Amino acid sequence: MRKFQQRLSFRSFLYSWPFVLGLAALLFFLGRAAWNAYEKLGLAKNVYADARASRLEIEKKHADLTERLGELSSPYGLERELRERYGLHKPGEEVVIFVRRTPPDGAPARAADGAPSWRERLRTWIPTL
Repeated sequence: MRKFQQRLSFRSFLYSWPFVLGLAALLFFLGRAAWNAYEKLGLAKNVYADARASRLEIEKKHADLTERLGELSSPYGLERELRERYGLHKPGEEVVIFVRRTPPDGAPARAADGAPSWRERLRTWIPTL
């Protein structure tokens, strides 16, 4: 009979206010910890995505610089870079600079690919226009 009475005392402890409040506090802190872990997971995913994008950008720059270094390693590439960037030329050599002019206002319009417009093509067929 004492066994049953002892169980009742344990059961009465489980249903007591201090135990219920302690359990509620425990659940509150566990929930809060889980929520903080979830937020940190989202933050870590964002940081990882940023780091990955940065790494890809750096790898692309590295590939470009490696290619450029390969070009500059050859005598032709070095000479071309010196001529373009610093305007250097060999003694007795003349430098010619080509300047693209805009057509005057009365010039026939051309398409973006340089082809003549339909009016210009029509004028070649009918010279009186």
